[in-house]
Amino acid sequence: MKDRRVIYMYPKETAGNLYLTSCRSVFELGGAQVKSMPTSLVKLLVMLVSRKDCIVINWFEDRINKSHNQLFMLLKGVILLVLIRIIFHKVIWVRHNFRPHNTYSKVIYGWMLFWLGKFTDCQVTHRPVKKIKSYYVPHPLYPDVNNDPRFIRNIPFLYFGIVKRYKGLDELLKFWPEAVPLLMVGKCSDEVLIAELNEIIKNRSLRVQWTKSFLDYSELSSLICRTMNVVLPHTDQSMIVSGAFYHAVGFGANVLIRNGDFFRDYLSRFDFVTPFDNTNLPVVISNKQYIDAEIVLKEVKSEYSNEVILDAWEKVFNAD
Repeated sequence: MKDRRVIYMYPKETAGNLYLTSCRSVFELGGAQVKSMPTSLVKLLVMLVSRKDCIVINWFEDRINKSHNQLFMLLKGVILLVLIRIIFHKVIWVRHNFRPHNTYSKVIYGWMLFWLGKFTDCQVTHRPVKKIKSYYVPHPLYPDVNNDPRFIRNIPFLYFGIVKRYKGLDELLKFWPEAVPLLMVGKCSDEVLIAELNEIIKNRSLRVQWTKSFLDYSELSSLICRTMNVVLPHTDQSMIVSGAFYHAVGFGANVLIRNGDFFRDYLSRFDFVTPFDNTNLPVVISNKQYIDAEIVLKEVKSEYSNEVILDAWEKVFNAD
C-alpha cells in the first residue's frame, strides 16, 4: 500500500472473534490504519461530514437471523447499508456463508442479499465459488500460541466447537468406529440433541469423551497442538469455509472432513486433508495416513501467510 489507507471494519472486534484480529494484522502489515465502524447512530451521522476511504463488512447478511422479527432486522440492515454507502468511497462485503445455519426466511434473506449486492462495490469469499461473483482472498490463520510442531500428538481424533445439529455430529457418531477414540470439546444448549448424542455413544459403546465446556483460545490451541486429526463433520450446504479448518491446520493438525464442495473444489490439493462419507468412514479412518505436523505447517504457511493474503487484498482494494 503506497499511501496510508484507512480501513474500517464491521462488526467491531471482540476478544472472542480472532478472525477480525487476524484481518487487522494483515491490513496493518500493508501499512493501513485500521478502525472499527462505530455502532452508535450519532457517531455514524457525524461520519457523514466527510467521506471515508474504505470499509470491509463481515457477516452482514446474518444480521436477520439474530432476531425473531426478521423483517424489522432487514429494514434496519438496509438503513445501515444506505449510511455505509454514503460514508465510504469503497464498500467491500466479505461473504462467509451461503445461507444462515439456523431457521430463517428465504424471502427476507433473499432481499438482504439483493440490497447487499446493490450497496457494495464487490464481494470477497475465502474460497473460489462458481455460483458467486467474488474476489478470492485466502482465509487468515489464527495467532500462534506456543505452536511448536514437536508437540507430542497424543489425541488421535478431535472435534471442537459449539455442538449444534447442523454440525452433523449425530450422523458422524452413528458411523464412528467403536474402537477408535474421539475427543469432543464443545458446549451444547440443545437438551434434545445432548440426549440424542449421549444415547448414540452409550448404545454403540463408543470410545467418545465429550467435554461439554467452552475452552478459551489458548486452551483450545494447546489441545489442537496435541491432536493428530481434527474432525469436521458438518456439511458445506450453508458454509463457504470453516474457521475450524484454519485453526486446525494452523497448528499442524491433519483434517478429516465430510466430503463436499469445500473439499472437492478447494481442499483436495492438500495431502493432510482426508474426505469421508458416512458409509465409508470406518474404512477411511483405518487407511488414514498421518502427515507430520512440520510438513503441514510448511505447506499451510506458504498458502496462507499474511503476505500472500495481503497481496490478494491489494487486488480487491485497487479494483475499479
